[in-house]
Amino acid sequence: MAIALAFTSAVLWGSSAVINRLGLLRMPSVVGAFISMLVSLVLIMTLALIFDFHELVSVPAVAFGWLALLGVLNFLVGRYMNMSSIRMAGSSRATPVVSISPLFAATFAFIFLGERPTAMVIVGTLAVIGGIILIVTQGLADTRNNPTGQRAALGTLVALGAALGYGASNVVSRHVVTSYTTPLVGSAFSLLFGTIYLLPLALRAWPQMEGVPKGDMRFIAVSGLMQGVGVTTMMAALSRVPVAVAVPIGSLNPLVALALAAVFLGKLEKLTPRIIGGTLLAVGGVALVVVGRS
Repeated sequence: MAIALAFTSAVLWGSSAVINRLGLLRMPSVVGAFISMLVSLVLIMTLALIFDFHELVSVPAVAFGWLALLGVLNFLVGRYMNMSSIRMAGSSRATPVVSISPLFAATFAFIFLGERPTAMVIVGTLAVIGGIILIVTQGLADTRNNPTGQRAALGTLVALGAALGYGASNVVSRHVVTSYTTPLVGSAFSLLFGTIYLLPLALRAWPQMEGVPKGDMRFIAVSGLMQGVGVTTMMAALSRVPVAVAVPIGSLNPLVALALAAVFLGKLEKLTPRIIGGTLLAVGGVALVVVGRS
């Protein structure tokens, strides 16, 4: 059951990246991120009210500073830059880069928590770096062939920023859920803070929504729902099996995104051997980093 839950998360996260690509064709990234987060917030907060009400109303005051920081790292930086990178570089390039967040989490854990990297973590790190180099150099090669290649290469760097935000948020999340509250309540409040942060930016960009089809908004809303369900199923998996089992399975989401992009985004994204090889290297490296830390 736990393996199925973790795999469900991978499928949902990989699918949401492809759906985001379709929804963001004409929509500002900040508006797309806000809509996605709002849908996720409604889902996660509802689940917290139903299944974790006592914890929801008894969060200590000191925890809200950490939850506010988590909202910045996970959503203002992580999800916003993630969706921006998908809009700029495409899901097949951005998703593998974003998925290396466990590498940044391991780095922050080494710096701030004193965790020592194992040989497996070092090998995984080298694999991740090799995968990123392949994906980035593909964007640089595309720059010579068409005017959109530079945008794709820049989008890959934005994806690195998203991975950095997600990785840092993992360290803060660990502190929150071990010291103050449950994962579900922590997710609900950090989503709330992240949505509040993005609201003024989304309102400022809203005039650019003129002419954007309602169908694009539906794509983004569905993506937000899928990401929210994916977080929930992963938390359920982690409650049943160790991190070393669940997280590598969840890290398969770039492969799902790659397969779906080949089927549904053939006209928007060109899959090359370099992108496929880079994705496989990055995914394998992430799995090694996660297992090596456990």
